[in-house]
Amino acid sequence: MKAAFRVVVPLAIAALLGTACTTGAWYAGVQRGAESECRRQPGSAAEECMARINRQSHQDYEKARTGG
Repeated sequence: MKAAFRVVVPLAIAALLGTACTTGAWYAGVQRGAESECRRQPGSAAEECMARINRQSHQDYEKARTGG
């Protein structure tokens, strides 16, 4: 059991580090999650929620955030 942990844990860590998401991917994921939450709202509340979602691209967000 310990031997398996010694092999599996380092491999799992390496896999996570090797496939780390970029900030752009995280940004897009958060946007998709917000849209998903809106779709769960009943009726017109879903439409109102979707209207409030930030649809700015990550590139535009970064420019606005850094002032460049």
